Amino acid sequence: MGIKERLETILYYVQRPGRYIGGESNQIVKDRNKVLASIALLFPDVYEMGMSHYGSRLLYHQINADPDLCAERAFAPAQDMAEQMRSHHIPLYTLESYSPITEFSAIGISIQTGLNYTNIPYMLELGGLNPFREDRFEHDPLIIGGGASMTNPEPVADFFDLFLIGEAEGAIRPILGMIGQGRLRGASRREILTHLSELPGVYVPEFLETGYNSFGEISPILDNSTGPYRKAQGVKRHWTDDLDRSNLPARQIVPHLNLIHERFSIEVMRGCTQGCRFCQAGYWYRPTRELDADHVIGLAKEGLSATGEIELGLLSLSTSDYSRIEDLADYLVQDLDFNKIQLSLPSLRVNSYQEGLALKAAQLGFNRNATFAPETGSERLRRMINKNITNQEIFDAAENAFRNGFQKLKLYTMVGLPTETIDDMQPFCQLIAKLDRIARSYGKRNRIRLDIGIMTPKTTTPMQWIGFASREKIFRHIGYILSYFKSTRSVDISWADYDLAHVEAFYSRGDRSLSRMIYAAYQAGEIFESFSEHFDYSKWQAIWEEFGYDQQSVYADRDLDQTLPWDFIHPGVSKEYLKKEYHRMLNGEPTVDCKPSRKDCHGCGIPGNYSEVRLSAPLQSVVPQSDSPEPILQQGKQKDPPVFRYLLVYKKTGLSRFIAHHVVLELLFKTLRRLNLKSSYTKGFHPKPIIKNPGALPVGMGSLCEIALVELQQEPIGDLRALSQKMSQLLPEGMDILEAKPVQSSRLPRSRGVVFRLIESAPDIAAYKIAIERFNLPGFDKELLHRDRTYFLKSEVRRAWIDDQNLYLSVKCNSSGAATSPYLLFSGLLDRPLDALRDKMICKERLIW
Repeated sequence: MGIKERLETILYYVQRPGRYIGGESNQIVKDRNKVLASIALLFPDVYEMGMSHYGSRLLYHQINADPDLCAERAFAPAQDMAEQMRSHHIPLYTLESYSPITEFSAIGISIQTGLNYTNIPYMLELGGLNPFREDRFEHDPLIIGGGASMTNPEPVADFFDLFLIGEAEGAIRPILGMIGQGRLRGASRREILTHLSELPGVYVPEFLETGYNSFGEISPILDNSTGPYRKAQGVKRHWTDDLDRSNLPARQIVPHLNLIHERFSIEVMRGCTQGCRFCQAGYWYRPTRELDADHVIGLAKEGLSATGEIELGLLSLSTSDYSRIEDLADYLVQDLDFNKIQLSLPSLRVNSYQEGLALKAAQLGFNRNATFAPETGSERLRRMINKNITNQEIFDAAENAFRNGFQKLKLYTMVGLPTETIDDMQPFCQLIAKLDRIARSYGKRNRIRLDIGIMTPKTTTPMQWIGFASREKIFRHIGYILSYFKSTRSVDISWADYDLAHVEAFYSRGDRSLSRMIYAAYQAGEIFESFSEHFDYSKWQAIWEEFGYDQQSVYADRDLDQTLPWDFIHPGVSKEYLKKEYHRMLNGEPTVDCKPSRKDCHGCGIPGNYSEVRLSAPLQSVVPQSDSPEPILQQGKQKDPPVFRYLLVYKKTGLSRFIAHHVVLELLFKTLRRLNLKSSYTKGFHPKPIIKNPGALPVGMGSLCEIALVELQQEPIGDLRALSQKMSQLLPEGMDILEAKPVQSSRLPRSRGVVFRLIESAPDIAAYKIAIERFNLPGFDKELLHRDRTYFLKSEVRRAWIDDQNLYLSVKCNSSGAATSPYLLFSGLLDRPLDALRDKMICKERLIW
């Protein structure tokens, strides 16, 4: 029995089984025997987190665009699934072909945060691999690390054969090609790694010569690794010259689960030069490169059509800094192709709310929540961290937001900044208090949501030399804020867990010795640390004591001339520039954004002296003259469009049985959109597509007769049988539209009954016959208790019979067309415990009209 078949026996026992079934629409399945090299792309977090990650989508698309390469996906299974996999001898597998990850040429792990570190050995061991590089075998896949955490890969260096430092475009395919060619000619792992180490951006940990710095940390022995980028030794971060439209995925995978970010995403700009001194991404992703506005529009239309999504996300570190954002927003809000599309601009600066951009997006996106990131209420501290906004600008933006109908303002702030004292908490609280007064002046229900983070020093920033703040200081400052607002009901406050932030700081500036401690933490059960229910600080305390780890290195400031564990990596921004920014930070001196003009270049170390900056060309598509979304909003208020109703009959078989009911309805809606069929929407402030059904099918139950009533604004072109076939091609494997027929009524047809079939691999026919004979006895009935409700077997079941080794029940439906749980009814008929039927296959065979 293969992995796919074994999954059908274990998914009944796990939460959110849709994470593990594969078969999504738009996935790419290749024959690995016909390609030069293959890679299993592992994301060290759950499916809904990994599928939301835009970088993983890019990698998947770019690798599979090469006919000689193949990429498949795997995500970290939750603990309940991991237990089932171990007990049933199922290794970590990919979702495309249900293949063990050991069968691939390479394994790529995208690491976005230190809180995923313990999931790395967890996934490798689930896949049947030794997590430590030195213990793996010659034939094992090469393990490649990459992602945002590559600013300092040393804490996990012992788990990996190589790292790709920087951006994958233009780098990952040559790496895989070299691995494939090496395997083809029978080269050893070391020989392949030697050749790989000569490629741009590739770091092979076993080749790095190391010693110890003054802190006793494992550090590189490498001269001239921190000077000008062009002359530097060590590993230079790789980046792509521009955002190439051909590298960006339009046919993104349609997921089987609601994601953290459920939208079609386009990266409109990479790199940010605002220069916030705590922001690692701002220094790491330089230089600024923009996608041409016309490419954004073309990709948006193609991608929304290919996925059926109704939300469009324009992504960057600071989307409002995209040079053509106003022209682009004007076009998007007035082009009818984007009607009913929610526009998401997740990274906007405060002054965007003054310019009207955020208001425009909110009016079309049905979003009434504004988000500001003042970081602190102290203007002194804001100057120090180079957050160049004033309190008055924040107040003006809040006035503008609430005046235009926003109902909630979320504020991202932090404590634990360098030189911060308790005196800085008073202006912090005064800022929040005034924003609260502004909010309530426009409506008593308006609220302020205050999110307080804890500053952790990050590598490749001017704060990499700053120590982590003490527990006493953080608790004192947060306590001041809580006390200030203890009687203010309109301000909701949440704050970061100090213990978790301490572990993040431990990871951030760590050296190679951390790998053994990370493995010990995984062995102690510390996985999925970003989920509070899985994090246990006491386990880390025990590990630090066991390994004799001196935590002083977390709290201590570093000497500017000290060799740091990550100094062999040249990010583009030079260490000398970071030192200069460190001094400007402590002096409270601002550094202006260098993007607007070549004359503002600060010589940060990125080669090219501004010539490497790529800004969008002017928008060539016709730009509407209006700068507000009012015309399209007025159009939506015109007379209602015509309504065409269709009853869809569909089946759910195979692994699609484990897709949750609400996701099934969303997939039907997305499929109609992908066929350019516009749905009718409900009225009101939050309109939703009209799809009606009799009730939820239990997760894991198959069906050959599910129905859904959809309302469209247009008649489908052509034969309805052709429509059914087209929809089936776009739905997940195992879901098919059996029939589509027009109906007049807006009400669902109500069936009188439904037939269920129990399918067992070793059916006890004798027991079936005894149960049926007992059921047919005059006067027989059985009381069934389920979820505090009483049922009577004969009141629910019309008839029971055996056909072709299967047991059937004909069950009555209630006034809404729903039937009592067949698991309960089969349990009562066969006199078995309900849990004994939990993993049995039950199929909804047909409806009785």
